[in-house]
Amino acid sequence: MTTLKWSDYYYKQVGISDFPSERVRVVIDDLSIDIDTPFAFEDRHDELPIEQFIGSVAKVYSLTTDTCRPQLAYHAFVASHRPNYMDGYFPITQSLSKEIHRQFHKTVSKVMLNTGFDVRLLDEQYSYIRKVPALAYLVAGHIVEMFFYRQDILDALLKGTIHIWLYTNVQAYKAAGGVAGGCYNSQHDCIQLVVSRLFEGFNQPTAGVSPFLHEFGHLLDYFDAGTLKAADKSSGWLPGMRPSDGAIYTPEAREAFIAGKRLEMDRYDRQVVKPDGLDPLPIGHPYVFQNNSEFVAGYLEMFFRNPHYFATQNPSLYSSFQLLFKQDPRDYWQADFPFYVEQNRAFYKSGQRPHASGLKVDID
Repeated sequence: MTTLKWSDYYYKQVGISDFPSERVRVVIDDLSIDIDTPFAFEDRHDELPIEQFIGSVAKVYSLTTDTCRPQLAYHAFVASHRPNYMDGYFPITQSLSKEIHRQFHKTVSKVMLNTGFDVRLLDEQYSYIRKVPALAYLVAGHIVEMFFYRQDILDALLKGTIHIWLYTNVQAYKAAGGVAGGCYNSQHDCIQLVVSRLFEGFNQPTAGVSPFLHEFGHLLDYFDAGTLKAADKSSGWLPGMRPSDGAIYTPEAREAFIAGKRLEMDRYDRQVVKPDGLDPLPIGHPYVFQNNSEFVAGYLEMFFRNPHYFATQNPSLYSSFQLLFKQDPRDYWQADFPFYVEQNRAFYKSGQRPHASGLKVDID
């Protein structure tokens, strides 16, 4: 029996050594464990079904040709079917009471079973690979984390259809016309993402980069709550910020968004004219000032990853997200994920002149 401390290993990537030789070993960070050796967690009083655990690791290895190595938490969930193993992927769960925590995971399960939730895993032949429910659970959990306190918006999204197309590797993704490592395809109204990118921001205790969250921001931008369909072009808003959104319309969020976005535009334009790197700086990188859709997607991701800096730099814009989602990520983020903050500030401090802004505030 190998005993591990869950809090030290849940975020570590898991792989297989010597596969597919006779002496297969599971590799968890710096540990190598024989597949015949059961292991448990000293701080959780759980023993994992080793056969199911190995099966999960081997399945991901085979499907992705070892290009995707999920964390221990993912495989523990697959082996045990215990949702709380997935909590590290959903920071909001840290702030929930026991009963609300159960409700969170019940909501995730309901989303998974909803006919408006379409998650596919596709290979290089564009074949639809079925029976990978844990991936769907991970995706559903990210969506529920955003809209846990706005079930009305979540219901509206599901009355349309949420299309998430995952690809086993980069080759499969490119064969399907994917751009970079992930994108929102407005022609098919779907997010396209290499499956490994679902896991890349979770190799440390603090959740990090979230390509899915960013691309989901684009999907939300294109979603027309009035028709429950994807629009032909970017709106520059999130669902609930336009009067035409009907019952989910949140006017106070709209007003704060307009004020906060204009402030970011003014700060950015000042750096375009005079790139002196002096505070107050724009929160976002020049990348998100290309157009309204990138702005929405970029600031959505920052709201859920560096809320403290966001709220300090631009209280109006931060409050627009807070009012819309009816939650404050500062309640469950003791400290920001620093990468975005440091990277963005470093650009403006470098003295480089950013490109002209492509943003505008359309009052519709």
